[in-house]
Amino acid sequence: MASEYLGTTQIITLDTQLGAVKARIKADVSVRIGEATGLRFDARSISLFGANGHALVSRANQKVLNHG
Repeated sequence: MASEYLGTTQIITLDTQLGAVKARIKADVSVRIGEATGLRFDARSISLFGANGHALVSRANQKVLNHG
């Protein structure tokens, strides 16, 4: 697990059985290596990326991806 602080939020990288997952959480949430955690997804704001690193288009991000 790794974390990147961005002011009021942080990006954490979690290792799962299916590969790495990155999640944005509040900066004041404490996480430790080896600690078990759960994830809850908000379908209105989730971004998914293909193996090539490019974002997969969805209704939530279509306008942004099409207009840069």
